[in-house]
Amino acid sequence: MINFVISRWGDRDVSWVSKYAPSMILYDRSDNPQPGSIIVPNLGTDLADKFHFIITNYNNLPPIAIYTKDNLFKYITQPEFDKVKNNTWFTPLLTMNHRTYADETGKQVCYYKDGIYWEINNMWYLNSHPVKHDPKEIQALMGIDKMEYVPFAPGSNYILTAEDIRRHPVEFYIKLYNYLTWAVYPGEAQVIERGLYNIWR
Repeated sequence: MINFVISRWGDRDVSWVSKYAPSMILYDRSDNPQPGSIIVPNLGTDLADKFHFIITNYNNLPPIAIYTKDNLFKYITQPEFDKVKNNTWFTPLLTMNHRTYADETGKQVCYYKDGIYWEINNMWYLNSHPVKHDPKEIQALMGIDKMEYVPFAPGSNYILTAEDIRRHPVEFYIKLYNYLTWAVYPGEAQVIERGLYNIWR
């Protein structure tokens, strides 16, 4: 059976999950939460929900689960997902058709290689997303502070084993969670999204 841990915003439809699994663990930050969901404040993006689940269930994690946003098929096509949905190993869920581009000098900003996207590590996104904590501290914690390019899955959707997650102690995830939960869409979420592949691969 496929285990889903899903973060839901707004009134997005999650009935698509029934094609793959009879039930799911649903973190709901919408104004109209679904019955049986875990109701959470709309803070820290879906990453806060992932970390909340990990922290709460650290000693009893499912052996394998799909950790995703409610709009998974924005980030991977359904046919692409269907090819990997039964993987029992670490798998970033991303489309091979994500935008790649270079800057005005021709230097690669984002490119696809070896099944993952690589983005220049200059934290450009902080120009529009404020932070409360030192982003370099977060990068150092996640081991990406010295990288010229960071590997990442846009949307931060992954298939993870319990072993992938337990490479780091629960205190590590508590720290990441606390970086996030001060705003609806903190800049820290962008920094952390770029570090997830590195901490779990």
